[in-house]
Amino acid sequence: MPDITVNGQVIAAEDGMSVLDAALSHGIDIPHICDHPMLEKYGGCRMCLVSLEGSPRLVTSCTLNPAEGMVIETETPEVIKARRSVLEFMLINHPLECPSCDKVGSCKLQEYTFRYGAAEGRFEEKKIIKTGFIKDPLIKKNMGRCIMCTRCVRMCADVQGANALAPVGRGNKSVIGPFAGDRFDCEYCGNCISICPVGALTKKKRQYGARPWDMEEKAVSSCPHCGMACQINIESRMQAIQKVSPLVTDPLNEGLLCARGSFGHDFLQSPARLTTPLVRKNGHLKEATWEEALRRVSEGLLLIKNDHGGDSIAGVASSYCTNEDNYMFQKFIRSALGSNNVDSSARMGIAGSRPFIESLLGPDATASYVPGISTSDAVIVLGGDPLIEMPLIGVKVRNAFKNGGTIINFGYSKGLEKHSTFNFNTPQGHQWPVVEALLAQLLKHERQKGENPEMEDLLQKLELPEPKDIPYAHHAEDILSAAEALRDKERIAIIAGSGAAMHEHGARNLLVISALVYALDAKLVLSSGKPNENGVLDMGCSPQRLPGGYSINDDAARMRFGEGWGCNVPSQQGMTLVEMLKAADAGKLKALYLMGYDPAESLPGSRFVKEALGKLDMLVVQDIFMSETARLADVVLPAASWGEKDGTYTNVELQSVRIENVIENENRPDWQILADLSALCNVKAGYKNSSEVMAEAGRLSSNPKDMNIKKGNAMAQAEKDMPDISELYSMPPMPVTKEYYLELEKPYFSTGALTRNSISMMDVCPAPALNINPETALGLDLKEGDEVTVSTDHGSLVLPVKIMPSFTDGTFVISDSSIMPGIMGLFECKVSRFTSTPYASYSGFKVSKRTSGLTTGDTSGHKGSKKSHSRPLGTHQK
Repeated sequence: MPDITVNGQVIAAEDGMSVLDAALSHGIDIPHICDHPMLEKYGGCRMCLVSLEGSPRLVTSCTLNPAEGMVIETETPEVIKARRSVLEFMLINHPLECPSCDKVGSCKLQEYTFRYGAAEGRFEEKKIIKTGFIKDPLIKKNMGRCIMCTRCVRMCADVQGANALAPVGRGNKSVIGPFAGDRFDCEYCGNCISICPVGALTKKKRQYGARPWDMEEKAVSSCPHCGMACQINIESRMQAIQKVSPLVTDPLNEGLLCARGSFGHDFLQSPARLTTPLVRKNGHLKEATWEEALRRVSEGLLLIKNDHGGDSIAGVASSYCTNEDNYMFQKFIRSALGSNNVDSSARMGIAGSRPFIESLLGPDATASYVPGISTSDAVIVLGGDPLIEMPLIGVKVRNAFKNGGTIINFGYSKGLEKHSTFNFNTPQGHQWPVVEALLAQLLKHERQKGENPEMEDLLQKLELPEPKDIPYAHHAEDILSAAEALRDKERIAIIAGSGAAMHEHGARNLLVISALVYALDAKLVLSSGKPNENGVLDMGCSPQRLPGGYSINDDAARMRFGEGWGCNVPSQQGMTLVEMLKAADAGKLKALYLMGYDPAESLPGSRFVKEALGKLDMLVVQDIFMSETARLADVVLPAASWGEKDGTYTNVELQSVRIENVIENENRPDWQILADLSALCNVKAGYKNSSEVMAEAGRLSSNPKDMNIKKGNAMAQAEKDMPDISELYSMPPMPVTKEYYLELEKPYFSTGALTRNSISMMDVCPAPALNINPETALGLDLKEGDEVTVSTDHGSLVLPVKIMPSFTDGTFVISDSSIMPGIMGLFECKVSRFTSTPYASYSGFKVSKRTSGLTTGDTSGHKGSKKSHSRPLGTHQK
């Protein structure tokens, strides 16, 4: 740590710092434009020139390494003259657009021009006008303002790993853009915008929205789009969010955002937002007052409780809602209605996988350290594409590859295709025998035994296949090479997506993942596509668990919560999500309360789901949007959304993070609605704010210190009971290699209701398509753009064909599936044993080419109507 002297002040420079970094860390301002803490040193703008004692010329402080005894001056007449000259060059062709530029007030070029007075040029020639050549829905590019600092290019290539931008052209005709021109073909992370020091790259939909000094509310909050819950700066004006930017100091997202985090917050202004309570009258939903709607709900639920008992009522909480909302939800169901039939939308995510893995490896097994992924020696990716579920996790995997790490990717991931050492690209369901074969090879080598006798015993009994015996055995050599590559690795991360549990053999997959984590002494990251899947479990929205993870069979815990709530907490274990629907279909479940969840659209077997919901005596939906399920409801309660309320999420690291209220809305927060209903049901719930709700949850936990949100600690998890899983030790039946496979692919830009109602995300989200390999297309006489009908025993859809060379032959992938209504109607909903996780299943499918211009069948009653001619192309029985 050398000592250097800057402007007469002796400062210590930490290892790895440049002179510029050292000066800034001690409050000494040296002008700089191209330098940024997230980027490699560049020395391109020349604004950071300083005088170095003993040097015959000025030097760039951003590239100068400190040495003991250095003497540096930053504001000598020579330095100031040089900076003024640099600014003059930058301004030669720079337009005088400061009054209309969105960057005004926060522009480095404007600031330094004001400071050094280089506003007058000496040239008489006209300015060269650079026009942007990109017509893009989200990013506004003005190359006249660009100063070619290349911050955006380096951010895109070196940090994001997308390589979508580059300098194009030469000399004074140089511009920044994609090589092919036209619109951006990228991941729309928006990090190029946040790092641009001038107004060359801005958000198009927020153009001319507000000046920095006009912002009325500024807050640090958490992003609502995935389990990272990235820390963001929010600025709002006139009850609308005007600017969202990453919090550079956040150790989790490290100053980055994804497309959803940068652009996907305009769902708050969606026309689909619910603004007033709705009550069904004479078969139609009609607007009602809050008092009327709440009375209808409380009286209806209490009547059903009195007539049929609390077990006839159930509730499903939401991974989009805060910890406070979810705590109040399960409290209302248990205390006011006397039912343990409480589950959540996390049942489609980690509600089954996290408890299962923790029962094997301990409660700390899923408390991942996300920043460590980038510096891992090896990363194993399985169960889904992290760049879709949690995009910044995918970016960290790319960084690990860049840093020399070994990346082993199971399944297709477009974003990791060029950042993987081993790519095992197999159809869905076939990756797991490959994973098991890899584990078998790892266990053959001598390893240091751990301190978990149960896991050691499990590894001895676990039956695993040999690489030569699995489907797609052409991967056998790569499996052996991957196992060899892992042998000497010390820091290993495993990224497990939701696809691991949402599978016919989901519990077996989770068992294998646990074995990998244990055998490799790896760190596990459970991908979570919703912001509070962990929190909804911690808050007790589970049929088996109370808040804090206590078993419903724990008499002491039930008594403690019962005394706190003023009721007797029922001891009978409740129903899971799919069990609720089956009970409703059988007439056993009479009422269902849904908070922030739309099973009619998100669960497989949508026809069955709607039929089951239609048999209920009472369906209550509490949400922010009008949904397919809400259209079936007896009462619809409009809730305040993210940004309109405060509270906490529990992120992927099991840390509690805050969300802030920056917009006023007449809708009530979810916890407030439930508190009002509790009062009508004679349950004490006099909370003044969300902090009091969390305080109660802390008091009723045996470890209230662990509930201190200010310290960022997540709720302590009670020790889980080990389930009897001995039957999982045997190998499941191997998938049979067939000619065709039907798969679903989640869209990168839309993962749920929030993004489906974001105009920005829908503007860049491609239309759903049926993606096939060129060989498959050739064999079936299909070409790009052809329309086909995809049908199963449960439903059918019409989709265009898209040719994807990177897909395996014989695989039919419906891309961007979550934005297409009715997609889940193609499948049957089945449930994985031990975890109760729903998954989509089909017995077979047919693809038929639609030929326009042909009329077949009876057209009577529909004058001029035409039915398309279908030709069966192929079927698959699974």
